[in-house]
Amino acid sequence: MKIKSIALGTTLLLLAAACLWTCRTPETAEAKDVVTDARATTKKRLSRHGKKTETAKAAVQDALRNVTIAKKPRSWLGRSDPDRMYAHLKGKDRTLAEQLQRGLDEADFKNVAAAADAAANSKNPEVRELAVDALGWFGAEALPELTVWMADPDEDVAQAAMNQWEQGLTEIASAEDRLSITAAALGTLTDREALESLAGQFSIAATEFIDEVDEDEQADEARERRIAVVQTLYDLIENGNDVQSAQAMETYSDITGFAWHGADEAERYLQNPDDYDDEPTA
Repeated sequence: MKIKSIALGTTLLLLAAACLWTCRTPETAEAKDVVTDARATTKKRLSRHGKKTETAKAAVQDALRNVTIAKKPRSWLGRSDPDRMYAHLKGKDRTLAEQLQRGLDEADFKNVAAAADAAANSKNPEVRELAVDALGWFGAEALPELTVWMADPDEDVAQAAMNQWEQGLTEIASAEDRLSITAAALGTLTDREALESLAGQFSIAATEFIDEVDEDEQADEARERRIAVVQTLYDLIENGNDVQSAQAMETYSDITGFAWHGADEAERYLQNPDDYDDEPTA
């Protein structure tokens, strides 16, 4: 099957990836058991992480634990004079800006992350964007923190975070890892624009993940990868919030070539995607 370009995103590829290497072309009854087990696992994950924006940070941190990051060389700005740079800011905002700058000068991610966390409470968008820019210098290492900033109420701050998040993701070489990290964020964020931005990254990673194997020479492997991706879409549609579900339905259609006809039809597709006829049985 020719995989179409994916427009929108999904959740929790971690559980689907676990299924990926252990379920080799199962029989129909066994495949249905796999779907049922995966659905139960997803519900547990959603229950553990909750659906508030802040939990996206924990979800992405979890996804990053076993990922090898190919850190890119960075030219740090070197020593600066934050006292003069941020003289126009007052009180706590100035203190936060200076802390962020000093953390950058020292290439100290821990201090930058702590200052950025405190800056999230600032009412000044400039200070919040300074936090995003500082985190962006650390690339993939800062993906968990940047995930939260993508839901900032200020459009410019949120966009800056999205840009930095996408740039940081490029340091993850493995398509499967990028898919896992993006899915973790999609499964916990609730902001519509943030979800739409991440969906594009999920699309790229999903297409690459599936196309890494030759469908003619490695048919079983290609089939399992397609199932793994569609399984995450299925889980998000069934267990996600309204925004996540709606976007996942569109992505399901893009990646399978068939419209979403409900859970039963999705399970039928997952059991045998190569022979699915897009004719609802009910």
